[in-house]
Amino acid sequence: MEKCIYCNKTKKLGKSHIVPECLGAKLKLLNRICNDCNHFIGRTIEAKICRDFSFYRYLAQIRTNKGKDVTTPAELQVMGNKVIVHIGEGGKPRFVPPIVEVKGNKKRFLVVAESPDKLNKYTRRFKEMGIQFEYDRAKPITVNLISSTEKRFISSDDYLRVATKIAFEFLCHEYPLRAISDGYEKVKQYIRFGKYENEKPARLIYEDGLVNNVLALPFPLHSILLFGYERMVGSIISIFGLFYYFVLLSDDNRILQNWTSFIYFNPRTGESRVPLLKHNYSRAKILNLIRISIRDPDVELKAQKYSSDKIDEILKRIELGKAQLIDNKAVSR
Repeated sequence: MEKCIYCNKTKKLGKSHIVPECLGAKLKLLNRICNDCNHFIGRTIEAKICRDFSFYRYLAQIRTNKGKDVTTPAELQVMGNKVIVHIGEGGKPRFVPPIVEVKGNKKRFLVVAESPDKLNKYTRRFKEMGIQFEYDRAKPITVNLISSTEKRFISSDDYLRVATKIAFEFLCHEYPLRAISDGYEKVKQYIRFGKYENEKPARLIYEDGLVNNVLALPFPLHSILLFGYERMVGSIISIFGLFYYFVLLSDDNRILQNWTSFIYFNPRTGESRVPLLKHNYSRAKILNLIRISIRDPDVELKAQKYSSDKIDEILKRIELGKAQLIDNKAVSR
C-alpha cells in the first residue's frame, strides 16, 4: 500500500478522515491517499457537506477542529421585519444586523442586541457616527431554526459520492489487501469525478426493518456497516442516524469467506465503538432488506419523512436559549 488508493501516485501520501472531520468522526486512513487527491475530494464534495449539514452539526453539538461551537442559520422577527441570523451555543444569535427604515429625510435604525455588552458596543459605534439612541424597550425573543431536511441531504450526487468515499476508505482501513484489487476502479472514478457506468454505486435507502431492527442508531451517531458476501462487497452508511445509503463497492470479487465489519461514531464525544447488529441479522436478510428498499419507488419520500420526524422529536426535547432583545431606535437626520 505504498501508492495512493485513488491515483496510484507514490509521493506525498498523507492522512484522510474517513468520515469528514466536520461531522465529528476521528477515524483516519493513514498513508493511503496522496495530498492532491485528498485536497481535491475535500474541495469538491466534502466542503459542501460541511456547509449543508450545519443544522445537524449544530443539533449534535459538534465543535470545530479549533474547539469553537458550530453555528446554524435561524430566523428572527423584529418589529415586523424578518431577519436571518446565525445562532450558536444556547440558541443565541451571534450577530443581528441593524434594520434601516427610511422615512423622508430621516433614517430609523432598529438595533437588536443580545447582551448589554453588545448594546454598549453598538451605542458607541452609532454615537461616533453622530446618531443618538432613543431607548424603547427590552424583551426576550426566540429564534426559529431553519432546517432543509425536506429539500436536501437526500439523494443528490454529492452525498452519494461522500457515502461511497466513506465506504471505500473504510474498506482500505480494515482490509488493505482487498482494497488494491482492480475491482474498485469504477468506485474510485465515481468518488473523484462523479463518473459512473450504468448505475451509481451508491443509493439512498430506507426500509423500516433495516433502520429500526438491524442498525437501530439514535441521533447523532454515524455508522459504517461493511460486508463481503458471496461475490459482493457492500456497505451501509448512516449519517447522524438520519440518512442511510447503500454502497455497492464490488459485485465481482472472489470472497473465500463471508465477513462483516460494523463501527459507529459519536460526534459529540469522538468515541467509536464496534457494536453487535441488533437481533444478529444475517447478511442474506440484510441484503434482502436492501433490495426491497432499492426497488421502492417512494424511498425518497419515506427517507424524508423519517428524518423529519426524528428532527421534530429532537427539537421538542431542546429548549433553545432566549436572547434578550433590546429594541433601540437610533435616529439619523
